[in-house]
Amino acid sequence: GKQGNIDAAIEKAKATENIAKQNGKPGALAQAQYQLASLYYKKAQTYEQTSKTYKQLTTQASRLYKNAYENANFSTSDTDEKLKSISNAASFQAGQLAYQLGEFDDAIAALTSFTEKFPNDPKSIAARNYLAWSYYQSAGEQKTDKQRKQLFIQAADAFEKLSQEFSDDERAAEWLYQAGQASTE
Repeated sequence: GKQGNIDAAIEKAKATENIAKQNGKPGALAQAQYQLASLYYKKAQTYEQTSKTYKQLTTQASRLYKNAYENANFSTSDTDEKLKSISNAASFQAGQLAYQLGEFDDAIAALTSFTEKFPNDPKSIAARNYLAWSYYQSAGEQKTDKQRKQLFIQAADAFEKLSQEFSDDERAAEWLYQAGQASTE
């Protein structure tokens, strides 16, 4: 069945990743990790989002996407379009999944990388939205007042910029409201 096909593909992708690790080629490793992450995420989609298995598979996918974009960036000669597109997709996916898993610091790292490297990408608005929310959510988890304050300031700034730059977006009013909320925390 479908599950068996995904499992077989995962085993092949793991083998490819191991070969790439042994060869010490970050570009090949990035490609293998991206493929493996995508397969884990595809498998996760076959489970209920509330299940433990879904969370485990999504966590694996998130880590692999993170490794993929780090390896793609490490290896990148700017001429390699394939690695650029892996870096693009993997950093966005890593950030999105880390956000969904409540790993806001990981989300911030991946989404910051994405928005800095690919400011004109069509996924940029979504990435910046996740980033703003990640600052906001992370602020609530901080131990020190200084860290909380800093993250709320970053959240307010990110929400405000979104509402100004994309004022015709249906979320603009919500972003402006969140900017106000974050600045009063």
